Amino acid sequence: GTANCDATFVVAGAGAKTTELLGSGPSIFQKDTIGFTYFIVNDEKIVIQMIDAAGTLEFEHTIVH
Repeated sequence: GTANCDATFVVAGAGAKTTELLGSGPSIFQKDTIGFTYFIVNDEKIVIQMIDAAGTLEFEHTIVH
């Protein structure tokens, strides 16, 4: 068997075009757009921001530790 893992994984592609998203696995955010991921890390929390090519915040997730 596998042990439970309390981890957050970020998967973001790189390149000049997007590809089709297959399936709808257990994720908290997925989108087929061009953009980037921005991380804010300090002693209290990690903030993950998904920003599109126009600079619009598409999604934000905060992990408190």
